[in-house]
Amino acid sequence: MRELLLMKTISFLKNSGFTVSTFFDSNSCFDLIAKREDLNLLVKVYSNIDGFRKEQAEELQKIAKAFSAVVLLIGEKTKAFEMKKGIVYERHLIPAMNYQTFVSIFDTAVPLMKYFKGKTIVELETDRLREKRREMDLTLEELAKKTGITKESLYRLEHGFKTSLETAKRLEKLLKADLILEKNLLEEFVSAQPEEKQTFFKKFDQKNSSGIFDKTFDDSSLEKIHSLGLDVIEFKHAPFKAFGTKKEFLLIDKGKEKKDLQKKAFALEKTKAVFDSHSLIITKKFNLQKISSTPIIEEQELDSYSKARELMSEIKKREKKKDE
Repeated sequence: MRELLLMKTISFLKNSGFTVSTFFDSNSCFDLIAKREDLNLLVKVYSNIDGFRKEQAEELQKIAKAFSAVVLLIGEKTKAFEMKKGIVYERHLIPAMNYQTFVSIFDTAVPLMKYFKGKTIVELETDRLREKRREMDLTLEELAKKTGITKESLYRLEHGFKTSLETAKRLEKLLKADLILEKNLLEEFVSAQPEEKQTFFKKFDQKNSSGIFDKTFDDSSLEKIHSLGLDVIEFKHAPFKAFGTKKEFLLIDKGKEKKDLQKKAFALEKTKAVFDSHSLIITKKFNLQKISSTPIIEEQELDSYSKARELMSEIKKREKKKDE
C-alpha cells in the first residue's frame, strides 16, 4: 500500500508542475523532494503514520529550514483509526494527512480542519457568525444556550477562537449559514510562524536559520570543513551526510568503494536537481576527481585548504571538468 501511495503522490506532483526526485529506496527521513517555482516540498509517506519517529522529524525540520521547504507526512491510518479526508493531523510537529487531503491543499479554498487531542478543530467566519446571530435577534446567552456551550465560549468564537467541528455544525444548523472558514491551506501553512507550537506547516529561510547548525561533529572531515568557515549540519537519517553553507549550498557525503561512491553520487545528483546546490563526496582514496557532476575529494586533501572559498573554488572547478 505504501508503494501505491508513493506512486500516486509522485504522479500528482509531476502533473501539478513540480520537479520531483525520489528516495524511497533508502532509509531516509524523507521519500521525495519536489520544487515548483518558489515552493519546495519534502514529503515522507507511510501507510501507518505512527511509524514516523521523532529523530526523523527533527532531521526533516533541519533540512526544511536549510532549503526553505515545506514538510509534510502522507499516510492512510494510525494505530487507532483511519485518517479522514479534509483533516490535518500531526506527528512530532510535522503535518500529516491522507492522500485526498494532500491533493486538496492545492485547491483555491477548502475548509480548514485540524485534528488535536481527539477532536476535529475548525475556524469560523467570525463576522458572518455575529451577523447571522444579530439577524435572528439572538443574544450571546440565547445562542450559547441553544448550542450547548457557555456565553463566554461563544464570545471567544466570535472573536477568532477555534472550536470543534461538532459545535461548528450545530451553529451552522441553528443559524442556517455556512460558518466554517475556508482558506487556501497551502498558503496558510507556508506562512505559519515557526514559533507557533501547534502550527502544522512550517517554512524556514536562511534569515531564520539560527540554531540548526552543528558546533561539534562525529566526523573529523566535517569538523575540518566547518573550520574553513562553512556552517554545517550533520545528518543520520538523510540520503546525504551533511549540508554546508556560506553563501552557496553544499551537499556532502562520504564513501569508500567505487560502487558505494556511485550510489552516493546518484543521491546527491537527484537532490541538487531539485535544490540549487553544489555537491561533494569525501573519501579516503579514489583515483577519479568526480562522478557525474559531483566532485570527489580525499580526506587528506582537505588539509590543503585554509578558507571555505578555496574549497568551493575547487569544487566548482571539478564540476566543470570533463568526465574522465
